[in-house]
Amino acid sequence: MAQIAYFWDESSLDHGTGRHVECIERAERLHPEKMRERAPRLAHRPIVPHGAADWVLRVHETGHHEFRLYRP
Repeated sequence: MAQIAYFWDESSLDHGTGRHVECIERAERLHPEKMRERAPRLAHRPIVPHGAADWVLRVHETGHHEFRLYRP
């Protein structure tokens, strides 16, 4: 099963759960089709460190959401 990490940007990486949850909720609200198509069941996957993730959901400070398939 894919592991997912999500964060706002490199300068303000937040390992706490609050911003992660807010990030996922915003992404689901703003881009439901991307959530379904590119990262199914994203909100139900465990939060893992960025380096251990397959999927990365990056939310820029501008609010732009970027989905990436992470390859170490």
